[in-house]
Amino acid sequence: MHGRRIPSVLLPAVLATAGCAPSLEIGRPVAPLPARFEAMAPDPAPEPAALDRWWTLFGDAQLDDLVARGLRANADVRLGLARLREAQAIRRAALAPFRVQGDLQVTGGVQRSESLSGPDVLIGGPGGTSVTSGATVAAASPTFNLSWELDLLGRRGVARAAADADLAAARFVQEGTRAKLAADMADALFAARGLAAQAEAARETLAIQQGILAAMRTRTERGLAANADVARIDADVAQAEAQAAQLEAELAATKRAILVLLGEADKPLDTLPIHP
Repeated sequence: MHGRRIPSVLLPAVLATAGCAPSLEIGRPVAPLPARFEAMAPDPAPEPAALDRWWTLFGDAQLDDLVARGLRANADVRLGLARLREAQAIRRAALAPFRVQGDLQVTGGVQRSESLSGPDVLIGGPGGTSVTSGATVAAASPTFNLSWELDLLGRRGVARAAADADLAAARFVQEGTRAKLAADMADALFAARGLAAQAEAARETLAIQQGILAAMRTRTERGLAANADVARIDADVAQAEAQAAQLEAELAATKRAILVLLGEADKPLDTLPIHP
């Protein structure tokens, strides 16, 4: 099949008609926000959280109290603080010989003089002596000596760098100990709360299983149930008891760990209430 050809006479008219065809322009979509959104001011940027007290971001009063008590009484924190103070003292002692040294000395004395006077003493004749009080003289002589060492070989700079490094290491250990205490306290507290909730649920489950077992035994005594059903429920009760006992033991161990972090390991567990 052959298509129809456009006569050469009509070709210029067809091209002119195609050039005059209207073009489509697609504008950008406009989606204005509602007035209430445009009127609202942007929220201010949140203040940066203090990383040295990050646990306060939980807003948990019990956690804040436990961490504060632990930072005061925990043995590791107190040891780290003592080592930090020791490093500060060692730094001062290491740099002391390079500072100006001086000492004040005072010497003095007290001198009292008396004189004896009288007429000449004649043999076989009258005579006598008299004592005349003299004067008391006190003298004091203060001296202040200064000395220092010229650091020609850079010994002071080396000693300062070594002391600063030891001090920075002690401070890093102290801050790490504090951070670890807070993290361990938060982890132990939240774990204890989870265990307390699970233990409470396990006790409720045990109570339900015990009720079912009592009812099943009554049905068995009346011939309404088989002994196999009683044995099966009795096994469920034993399993529930074991689960509750395990959770109680884990909760007690976690509470003891919290008391150790507090520096109160010898206190009874009842002094640390944990609410699910």
